[in-house]
Amino acid sequence: MAQPSHDLSYQQHCDNLGAELWTLAATVDRADPDIPVRTCGGGTLRMLVEHTGHVHRWAAAIVGKLSPRRLYRKAADWPLPTDPADWSAWLTAGGRELMEVLHDAEPAAPVWAWGADQHVRFWARRMLHETTVHRCDAQLALGVPTPVDPEVAVDGIDEFLDNLPHAANFAPGVLNLRGDPATLRLAAPDQGAVWSVTLHEEGFTWSHESPFGGADAAVTADATDLYLFIWGRIRPGDPRILADGDPALLQHWITHSAV
Repeated sequence: MAQPSHDLSYQQHCDNLGAELWTLAATVDRADPDIPVRTCGGGTLRMLVEHTGHVHRWAAAIVGKLSPRRLYRKAADWPLPTDPADWSAWLTAGGRELMEVLHDAEPAAPVWAWGADQHVRFWARRMLHETTVHRCDAQLALGVPTPVDPEVAVDGIDEFLDNLPHAANFAPGVLNLRGDPATLRLAAPDQGAVWSVTLHEEGFTWSHESPFGGADAAVTADATDLYLFIWGRIRPGDPRILADGDPALLQHWITHSAV
């Protein structure tokens, strides 16, 4: 049976990014800056807001210049306002700049990117999921629901698996996603979507085909919850996901896919 198509267009990436930007800004508006954000490296809401706003401005600079090389965030002056009451406006300003740059750019134009796709379209997709995951981090920290559009979630799982092999520069544990042949099956029945991830000696590969002969381990959940799982925001044992098969393989994946 053929997999249904869940591909999002460049415009859909941009439109969804815009919605996520404004939701994140509203979420953190006047929130306690010292509240712990346990799903994102054990930092605080202040650190999450600062990181996300800097990444938006960094991506806008790269795309705006169509830079053929990496630009260094530490060289830029993008200070987070000291008053949390100003954070929402600061995030919105950076988000608006990013959206304007993406709107004016040609999606297929070559540009530096750390991932698999060295074109402007990489950044629209990457910033969508960067922002969505951190919006969820903020909402989890504040104890409010974390809805994710199922089509965005499916696209985000694809994006995560596409770029994971390229993340070794800042997440060296990814290099350990290799070994004796073993297959992890991820499934989102609500969207009719399946991902088969196969570890082997050279690394890992993935496809939307169900594994021939079954999988060594499997995780099944609605697309939204599977998205949060693949990004390490939900763990095995959470009632929103069903984990089966070899627990050691699943833990190996969780440990070494953490970015």
